[in-house]
Amino acid sequence: MTYIEEIASSIHRRVYPGRSLPDDDRGLYLIYAVLALTVGAEVTRNHVHDAWSAWKAMTDPGHESIRPFDELGTEVQREDEPFVAAIREAANQVKGS
Repeated sequence: MTYIEEIASSIHRRVYPGRSLPDDDRGLYLIYAVLALTVGAEVTRNHVHDAWSAWKAMTDPGHESIRPFDELGTEVQREDEPFVAAIREAANQVKGS
């Protein structure tokens, strides 16, 4: 497993403990790993949503939530919070290594 895949798996485990990263979601978590490496602990829900939107544009281009973060309802915006926390934790772990 490559370093970027390890970070992606780490992020997934933080959100879904005890569950393996599904192959269908691998690309999304690789993008999240890039956020952990480049934005680090400063990552926001907006960053996470933009990453998700890029991935979703490839996997389900007609999805109703592919729109700017500020145009989403509050409940949909909150769905990004666990991913923000997981990316921040993974970034801090990588930084501390």
